[in-house]
Amino acid sequence: MRSRGDRRQITIAVLCALTLSLLAGCTPPPPQHDLTTKTAAASAQLVNDHHPLNDRLWHRESGQFITTHDALNHMARARFVLLGELHDNARHHDLQNWIIRALGERNNKRALAVEMIADDQIPALKLFYEQPRHNAETLRVFLQWDKSSWPTWDYYGSIFDTAVLVEYPIRAANLDRTLLKDLHQNGWQALPPQTRDDLQLPAAIPEPLGQALRTTIADAHCGHLSSDFVSAFAEIQFARDARMAKAMGDDRASILIAGLEHVRRDRGVPFHLMRMKYKGDVISVAFIETIDGKTDPSAYDLPYDIVWFTSGPKRSDPCKD
Repeated sequence: MRSRGDRRQITIAVLCALTLSLLAGCTPPPPQHDLTTKTAAASAQLVNDHHPLNDRLWHRESGQFITTHDALNHMARARFVLLGELHDNARHHDLQNWIIRALGERNNKRALAVEMIADDQIPALKLFYEQPRHNAETLRVFLQWDKSSWPTWDYYGSIFDTAVLVEYPIRAANLDRTLLKDLHQNGWQALPPQTRDDLQLPAAIPEPLGQALRTTIADAHCGHLSSDFVSAFAEIQFARDARMAKAMGDDRASILIAGLEHVRRDRGVPFHLMRMKYKGDVISVAFIETIDGKTDPSAYDLPYDIVWFTSGPKRSDPCKD
């Protein structure tokens, strides 16, 4: 039989555990590595599905692996949280969804800025919020998602559902799509003067950032773009990153869903948050696909605060196509 003192210690331990559970928002662990619950495209053959880095988190500042709990603590303390994805990787969207829900359950109030929603869709967002809602299914209709160039709604719908559940207002974070044709031809000059002022665009992209952007864009298009188009695309990328930074900075605290290039600390949205003098800590989280034979984090290009390693779908070589 336990003594009164022993029973008291057990009671205190249980209360402490319950308190910690409540503070953590009773957040379950991240979803299991299973893409088969998504669409047929998501359940396609995976690459490096058994890589030793998969589902491990690397913290750049400390130079060591951290737990998901530690990662959430870093994010909860930051004003700006950027979640960088590969758009066609269902695992990345599952993990983004888990992070948003986990932060929401901690009563970590934020807005959700989304690269996939552009300025010309703001009226559609307003219509969505004027209607009664329990999830985000009608947002698919208001945004005409199925006619967009973004991957299937199955990848993003659950993220938007969670944003509704935890009461994170959804924000447009991309440039007006009706300007894109002009932007491809004329770069920043196609933007209205008020937009250029709002984004605090300089006379030209500062170097060496401009050269880094142009090189990345030329490589991504397999060397097929003329130098004029490469320069215009670099200006579009710079302006898009500035627009995403403004979308984040307009709220007290925010999360950004965007492609990996946009969340780079050296030249992406974090650079613009600093350039535009927004106050507050920034945490850039990148979901990076592992590469066969590369088992040391230092073998990867990691201009991010936290890297969450994952496998990915098998893809064809775009340059061969």
